[in-house]
Amino acid sequence: MNLNTLILQESEGIKISKDKIPFRWLTHHVSEIYINLLPKININNSSKIVIEFGAPGINEYVVDSVLGCSNIFIENFDFDKFYSLSTHERNLVLINEIKNNLISIYQRRNSNIQDVQSIISTADKVIETGFNLDIKISKLQKTTEDKTKKIEIHRILNSVVGEAWKCVVLNRKDSSIKEKWMTEVPDFLDRTDFFKKSKIQNNFYMIYGNTDRVTFKIEI
Repeated sequence: MNLNTLILQESEGIKISKDKIPFRWLTHHVSEIYINLLPKININNSSKIVIEFGAPGINEYVVDSVLGCSNIFIENFDFDKFYSLSTHERNLVLINEIKNNLISIYQRRNSNIQDVQSIISTADKVIETGFNLDIKISKLQKTTEDKTKKIEIHRILNSVVGEAWKCVVLNRKDSSIKEKWMTEVPDFLDRTDFFKKSKIQNNFYMIYGNTDRVTFKIEI
């Protein structure tokens, strides 16, 4: 089973001051960029891995692949120091935690050096992006019947917007570009199931979620 979901969060019992940005918000874009760049790899037969920071009384304890999910608990994490860092420094801390902990989990069961190198090289690629990834969602792209307009959907991941989705309408007649945010900015939720399929009808471009409910609509 290949890894396809990676979550970084504080453990239960850890209280983040209300004047600070929630820890999960600061980690979301880093873990999502990583998982989008990671080649298909079986870490430990888990499709989902959760790295929990600050687990009291637990140090690097792994709940290993229960029903396709694994948790690794990291006790010795200095939240005060983390919040004192610059945005780029925090991102570097998080990507190193991802790399080191995925290797630790992987090596409990496996020893393929190529897989370990993939974990490392993916972390390097995340750093090379500047912790900023713009993913064009090809399955949601549409072109009007007269071919004059193309609609693109972009999933944007970075420190500024967290995870925010944007609709871009390209007009081939006058080369104009119309852009509209589809989510709050910033936002910090994985919206891939919220925006699943699209169609053009009656001069409107529409996107539907898993429940066939319209989740985004724009006149074109």
